[in-house]
This record gives sequence, structure tokens and C-alpha cells, in this order.
Amino acid sequence: MRHLRLVSAAVGFVLLALVPQSVGAAAPLRFPGSVFSGSFVPGTDNEVCPFQVDTGPVDVKVVVTVYFDSHGTPIKLSFTGLIVVFLTNHGTGKTLIVNASGPGFEYLQPDGSALAFGGGPGLIGLTPRDEGGPRLLLIMGHETFNVARDGRISNLQTVGVVTDMCAVLAG
Repeated sequence: MRHLRLVSAAVGFVLLALVPQSVGAAAPLRFPGSVFSGSFVPGTDNEVCPFQVDTGPVDVKVVVTVYFDSHGTPIKLSFTGLIVVFLTNHGTGKTLIVNASGPGFEYLQPDGSALAFGGGPGLIGLTPRDEGGPRLLLIMGHETFNVARDGRISNLQTVGVVTDMCAVLAG
């Protein structure tokens, strides 16, 4: 019995050591988020498809959480909750309703860039400025990518099913 208590205590201490500690860090800040509502237009900096794509919210209950270090500097953002949007091919009127609920996370870097991770169903729009753009992708799985200080996306890596939403909207 004594041996069992020692093992239990040892396991407890190991688990405590593995839990991230935020000693001196400010409490996270949570607030309602929103989604992009508007148009992605070909021939512009926000082109994602060879035709205009209009988008907006259908049902959005997203929460943005900002995490801070012990100096009060933001170090992580999380995006959780329900995100359902419409995507419309402006020229044909073809409309899709898409669940893009994620979740998503950004780890802010000292140089102003971020390491981003997403899971579940998620949409990512790559513009001509981004590596591999323009593209509009629905990812059912997991993605990682870098976001430069100027917002450019690079090094997109995906695991799971990736759907080219431009092709779906064009068909």
C-alpha cells in the first residue's frame, strides 16, 4: 500500500511538472471575434480565385483569446467556437455554406511574425503575395504555416483532406 502511494505521488508530481505554468503572467483576455465579410477580387492583392468570391458570416460564435507572458506582452492567440460562412462565385451565383470552425492558434514571435496552427475544418485564403497563392482551401485536418510581419503566409503544411474551393465554386 505504501508503494502504491509513493507511485501515485510520483505520477502526480510528474503531471504537475508537465502542465504549463504561467507564473506572473496576466490573465488571458477573451472577446468575441468576427470573420471577413466582403469580396476577394481577381487582379488585386486579395485575389484567391480567378473569379470574384464574395463571403460573409452565416453563423459565427467565435471567441478570440489573447495570452500574455509575465511582462504583459501577447504571446499567443486562439480562435475557438462556431464559424460558418458562405462563399459565392460572384459571376455564376453558385454559393456554398462552409463550416470553418477550426480551432486556430497563432504563436507570436519577437520579430513580429507568427507561427500558426489550425485544426478541424478550416478555410485559408492565399493571395498572390502568399507562397502558393492565389488559392482558397478548405482543410479537414491540420495545418501549420508562418505569417510574416507584413501578413504574408508561407510554409503551409497540411495533413488531412484539402479541397480547392475555387475549383468547387467554378464547377
